[in-house]
Amino acid sequence: MAFATPNPISSSADPVVMSKQADIQPPAAMEHTQPSWMVDQCLRQYDVVFHGGSRGSGKTTGLILSLIRIIMEQGAAARVFVGRESHAGCIQLGNELYLLLCLAFGQGNVTRNQNAGTISIKFPDGIASVEIRPFSDTKQYASIQGKTYTAAAFDEAGGYTKAGWDLMWQIQSNMRGPEGMHLPVLILANPFGSSHGRIVQTFLNKAGWWEGYTDDAGLRYINCKSTLFDNPHIDQKAYVARLKRACAGNPEKEKAWIYGEFGLNLSSFFGNHWDPSVHLLPQSLITSQIMHLRPILGGGADWGTRSACCYHLAAKLRSDLHLPEQDRWLRAGSVLLMAEAHTLADRDMVDLSTGTGIAPAGWAEVIKNTCINQQGLKAVPPFAQDNARGLAGPGDTVTVLMGQAGVPCYPPSKGREANFALMTQLLDAAKTGDGPGLYVHPSCEYLLATIADAPANPNNPNDLDPKWADDHAIDSSAYATAFLTQRRAKRGRTTGDY
Repeated sequence: MAFATPNPISSSADPVVMSKQADIQPPAAMEHTQPSWMVDQCLRQYDVVFHGGSRGSGKTTGLILSLIRIIMEQGAAARVFVGRESHAGCIQLGNELYLLLCLAFGQGNVTRNQNAGTISIKFPDGIASVEIRPFSDTKQYASIQGKTYTAAAFDEAGGYTKAGWDLMWQIQSNMRGPEGMHLPVLILANPFGSSHGRIVQTFLNKAGWWEGYTDDAGLRYINCKSTLFDNPHIDQKAYVARLKRACAGNPEKEKAWIYGEFGLNLSSFFGNHWDPSVHLLPQSLITSQIMHLRPILGGGADWGTRSACCYHLAAKLRSDLHLPEQDRWLRAGSVLLMAEAHTLADRDMVDLSTGTGIAPAGWAEVIKNTCINQQGLKAVPPFAQDNARGLAGPGDTVTVLMGQAGVPCYPPSKGREANFALMTQLLDAAKTGDGPGLYVHPSCEYLLATIADAPANPNNPNDLDPKWADDHAIDSSAYATAFLTQRRAKRGRTTGDY
């Protein structure tokens, strides 16, 4: 078979040192958007290139053209991984990549197995391959382990769940090649997605746009940006109008989708409210130390079967509390989340969603152990927990079964959005000093691992993103906060069995 000579995408295979004022003219194939050509040049020099920006800026098209250039340069040795979370998104990207590969190398030299998500490109000395895969959690790595990749691209990374985000980095451990071979990684993302906070923390807190930096392992990074105004091949005015309509008057969403802004904590539900320097209690503070103030004790729990259960023991102050370690006072009425229990299957807390599948009676014993054995209470204080039916029989609910196991458990009286509104109100009050606040003990590791990254629902600013599965500790803390705030101290009440 004759091998077609590829049409070069770039004018040179030599590395090019990039700057904002690059004086090299872009090759014709990438003239559709100058930033995509600049990103491609950065891929020649840096190990990991983050390309963020607005919708419609041509990031995915630039990705495809860069992949073709990489395959041309690596030849038969090329082993390219392309990841997206959705299967439909992988098919669409695969269709576009396949057509352009056929144009570049000749249709007779390119074959595709759509079921396997692979594309093969014949060279005179061997066959290069592209693997396009959907992924969502680290368990899928078992089917990838042992494979070798010489380049990787991750599209729409702004929408990845935490499990998908972790898998993206795990896949990069498969990148290897002979000494001197450049192994580029390209990560594309729009702001205002599930991983917005992770992007800010991982990339944008390290350097600004078009600035290179090096991590502790010696890998070289650069942050690149483009917006829809860099793309002359769309009707920009009409597209902006449609984006504004979709944003429904949300100014932060407009900044993200139209201008590609990654303002800190732009899509984090608690990002503008949570401040560890304010809300974290001293590590040395224990429940027994505040009992002389006769706080109202209670709690909240989030029940899960396959997903994790989580419980928080909370205390509502009847009087002001002085914290000498931090030289500050907590106002009466403040809610303190003092202890936490959970059933995460992954004790290393990489997977923050999957539970052990514990039964209600077993979960009740976990809560008893937390309150009585660990916190020194004589009994479990009453608490609110979400409910479920039909676990042991048609009439059984989680709260009934746990009550039979000896813990005073009640269904929540308010909805999720109302509970979150109360949490943000108390978090803000702790920062401003305008009223009772909400504070968290450092031992509540599950909550602390998720509260800063919890993404807002793009379609409902009063709730969390429904795609985000790591919400169990946040729901538990919300139940506890609402339960104690709604409870009122009875006249003459003492600390009793607690």
